[in-house]
Amino acid sequence: MSSQKTEPISTWVEVDEDHDSGGMILSGDRSGLMALRDAIDIAITEGKAPIAAECVEFSGVRRVDALRKPEPQSFQSKLAGAGCLILIAIGFLIFLLGIWQLKSLILRFGRGPAEVTATSGSLTLAKQT
Repeated sequence: MSSQKTEPISTWVEVDEDHDSGGMILSGDRSGLMALRDAIDIAITEGKAPIAAECVEFSGVRRVDALRKPEPQSFQSKLAGAGCLILIAIGFLIFLLGIWQLKSLILRFGRGPAEVTATSGSLTLAKQT
């Protein structure tokens, strides 16, 4: 097994994940970022610029003056949103039903104490007034 030494790349830029923010970030060494900046400056003035550095993930930079159109929502995301709204509505209705039942229980047991009397083997409940 032969071991090959790899030379470090002197100019590089790549797209990385930013673990702190959860987004994407451009990472690179100073000369790679300078090459990208120079290409961006040219693209701003001329509309398009190639990037000469081979170890940069981009082949060029282009300026687009049109507004960016938002991506349309997929049917699945709309369906998921509708499902969430339905679940929230059902939860709210169950909550209201629970309050209604609680009110009924409070009114049923809140009418005052009842008197229990025993007459000839049967129980009779009489409400005290």
